[in-house]
Amino acid sequence: MAKAPSKNRHKATRGKAAAPAKRGPGRPRTPRQQPLIEGVRIKPLDDVAATIGDLRDQMNALRTDEAEQLKVALELMREHKRTTWNHAGVELVRVPGVEKLRVRTSKDKATAEVDEEDEERVDVVESGAQAEA
Repeated sequence: MAKAPSKNRHKATRGKAAAPAKRGPGRPRTPRQQPLIEGVRIKPLDDVAATIGDLRDQMNALRTDEAEQLKVALELMREHKRTTWNHAGVELVRVPGVEKLRVRTSKDKATAEVDEEDEERVDVVESGAQAEA
């Protein structure tokens, strides 16, 4: 059996509209649209909406940066065979099995916690870093 032609033949020929270019954190915002009729737009509300849009762009860029840093931290923790790490009020914990990081922040600005056995090894590493500097 032959298929009956579609009643809406234009639908099949229509392509998807081109996606607008994404703005990066360094690219300037396009000029704001001017109202066609004065008094129709509420300028303070337009300004607040534009500011919220800018803040959301910044937050998305920061989330991307954070995800990259979490990958690096997980790789370093694997390399140094660490399951937890505390520094600058941030606690990194490797979740076993899933191999991802759990991140917690606290008010305490603790330095890295080490076992007594590891303390000597850490001192050697730190003194070697100071000698290079």
